[in-house]
Amino acid sequence: QVNAGPLRVCSCCFPKVAADAQGKLYAAFRGEADDVREIALFVTADQGKSWRGGTVSSDQWRMNGCPMAGPALAVSPDGKSIALAWRTKERLRGAISRDGGKRFGPFDLAQGVGMQDYPFAALGADGSGVLLWTAGGRWQGVRVGTKADARKPLEPGVANAEASVLRGKDGQLLLLVAER
Repeated sequence: QVNAGPLRVCSCCFPKVAADAQGKLYAAFRGEADDVREIALFVTADQGKSWRGGTVSSDQWRMNGCPMAGPALAVSPDGKSIALAWRTKERLRGAISRDGGKRFGPFDLAQGVGMQDYPFAALGADGSGVLLWTAGGRWQGVRVGTKADARKPLEPGVANAEASVLRGKDGQLLLLVAER
């Protein structure tokens, strides 16, 4: 059980979990305190006996209800790089850590998004990866480099499609898109 202080896990916003190659577990969730929604990340190295972490975002999204949208989470195999992406009222946000979650650099991914737009994150063995989301029914995204500020937009993807990213044994990412 994660003790997040006054922040409660938003009951409908599905939390995400990931593990690194050393067995550390990472739990990302949308937290709520007094109707303000923020993204939090907690990490355990002892199979859940103790956790460290806290809020990553500072969006101050006030909502009397549940947005039904937890964050996307990706962790590199060595645990040094962590990527998060989440939706607020009208924008998608992302954050990258290159020090195992001690510090994050939040940034905007897209403005004017709707409540149906959900993000996805994946990182390769070297810490590079992608943050994907749907906007206007099309997949969009940014390629994340190994430097904290290295982001390059991807070409807009196909409409009406499902996408998934896999990390192979060699650490390379493979983007799969299936048109409906």
